[in-house]
Amino acid sequence: NVLQVPVFKDLNGFSPRYNYGYPFSMPVPSSLAAGTYYIVPLIAPVETTNYQKADVSRATAQRIKMEVKDGYAYFSYPDDAATLQVTKLEHSDVLAADRPILVKATIRNTGEEFVDNLCVALLNSNGAIVGKSVAKNVDVQNGAEVVLETTVTTLSTGNFKLAVLRVADYSVVSGVQESVTIGATPADINMSIVSPLKLTGSVIPTTHLEGTTTISNNGGAFAGRLEAFILAEGSNSILSRVFSEFVTIKKGERKEVKFNTSFTRGEVGQAYRIVLRDPHSGNYVWGNFFNFTLAAPVRGDVNLDGVADVSDVTALINYVLSGGGSPFDKTEADFNGDGVIDVTDATAIINLVLN
Repeated sequence: NVLQVPVFKDLNGFSPRYNYGYPFSMPVPSSLAAGTYYIVPLIAPVETTNYQKADVSRATAQRIKMEVKDGYAYFSYPDDAATLQVTKLEHSDVLAADRPILVKATIRNTGEEFVDNLCVALLNSNGAIVGKSVAKNVDVQNGAEVVLETTVTTLSTGNFKLAVLRVADYSVVSGVQESVTIGATPADINMSIVSPLKLTGSVIPTTHLEGTTTISNNGGAFAGRLEAFILAEGSNSILSRVFSEFVTIKKGERKEVKFNTSFTRGEVGQAYRIVLRDPHSGNYVWGNFFNFTLAAPVRGDVNLDGVADVSDVTALINYVLSGGGSPFDKTEADFNGDGVIDVTDATAIINLVLN
């Protein structure tokens, strides 16, 4: 339940690069029943005063826990009572200076709920950070696990520890740490396109894009994401840059690289083209252009394949049962528009398909 306590602050021009402290006072009703409460910042857009629908800002992290008992309020920070442990730490196998390292860290919490920023970092023998990647607004309930997947890059070579840290004080989270050796950057990559980048269709019914290309490498190991440019038909101006999945291609290897991304700057009915960015030489195109057109979304197309059929019902049911599945359009999944994705939406899409 939300007790609305508006605190009006004008944050026009607020920059995400800096932290600002805004002291405030707020009235708390004396009729509050005994129990546990949390004071949480709510960020409301200027065009609304409905704080129920405002964003619960996890970016400001620490909530204040308030225990009301015998007419007194006791305050504490619940994050202090969180007990985090890294249970699993995995990384890609190309470990070289100035090359991204893909890291997957599994973190378990056996204490009170944790809501704050974490980072995956490379530490030298003195404990200093030589490379890091911050994961913002990590929320781990008591007894739950969270998996952080990110990339870390360093310009240094040598022996390091790969660990997870709390950003608040940069203390190392207990549990698994990995000893890694970062070598010199391999010889320049020398990759070539075996099969050009192609999307799943020339008519894309949503802003979601899926495609593949096959790449071979005859030089130093490549680790990272391929980039592609999206341009309007007949124009050389780049509208958007999209990225592939993280991939490692060693010397002599040939791999299929997948793109599973979105293009939000497009307009329905307009023609566009997509092309790979040359990883060898900056902002130059690489390979052939693939032309596509954005079409109006298909009603009931939950899995974004351009048609409403039984596969959309399956995707919706899988989402309801396990929350999984990608791509997944939540707007189309909430078919009846009641704000909840459930079995009634699956029934409605079944009726659509049958009729």
